[in-house]
Amino acid sequence: MKKPKHIKLGYMDIPIEYANFNDEDKKTFCNIMIDKMLIILEGELKYAPEINRIAFLDSVLDSSLETNVAHEAYEVACVIRDMKKQLALDT
Repeated sequence: MKKPKHIKLGYMDIPIEYANFNDEDKKTFCNIMIDKMLIILEGELKYAPEINRIAFLDSVLDSSLETNVAHEAYEVACVIRDMKKQLALDT
């Protein structure tokens, strides 16, 4: 069976002024988004305890980053990139 190219986890609402946030506000926003996504993943993967939630989220973010760059949604891609950086710091 072929592995799906993209995993749909939902939609993100990105504040228009995100690019103007200071580093601390960006970090806070990204951590909130990561927490929300992990809660959703936990519900979706409750019957698969062997799946590492952080690694899975990282792969979802990779897929989403690719998609948003391909669609030239660079503002969203910037947030996803920042989320991946924050996720890497937390592990």
